[in-house]
Amino acid sequence: MGHPVQCVHCAPTLIENMCEYISENGGDFSPLVDLKLLQPGGAALSDSIIQALTSKGVNVKTTYGSTEIGPPLRTIPHTHHNPRCYTFRNLYPDNKFLKMEEVEKGVYECVVYKGFEFAAELWEGKSDTEPYRTNDLFIQDPPGSGYFVLRGRKDDILVHSNGENTSAGPLQLDIQSSSKIILRAL
Repeated sequence: MGHPVQCVHCAPTLIENMCEYISENGGDFSPLVDLKLLQPGGAALSDSIIQALTSKGVNVKTTYGSTEIGPPLRTIPHTHHNPRCYTFRNLYPDNKFLKMEEVEKGVYECVVYKGFEFAAELWEGKSDTEPYRTNDLFIQDPPGSGYFVLRGRKDDILVHSNGENTSAGPLQLDIQSSSKIILRAL
């Protein structure tokens, strides 16, 4: 019936659920090992799950990107035996419209300028020279290598393992105002 599945791209929480189910039901990871690619997206898959999967021979790889800018960064090297699926390298290193800008010592933000071919129209009402700031923060590992690891956000957005996002500011205010016992929430 149909064609065999060769690539699965889904939220990390689904991969975590698959791993738990397989582990609790005989431990046969061959359906995942047989995939050409298992690609978490929307949030980070935990290091422990990545290690468990790659140690069994599952090809876990991902790209970094967003709806607004497409996938400008990819895991390199892209092989079965590279367990560092969240160590990214710019796919377009000579592109003057895509930069990793240092925002503080050793911390970089992926920034896109008007003219990047995969970007959505992000400059409406803004100067053409004003960059689109992703608010995603990276460190270079090792320093000077051109390999970047996503470490967090510059804003108050919380990224969940199901790929959904929550703005922490309104949540914080709602918690504080919902109870006389809670004075502050962080």
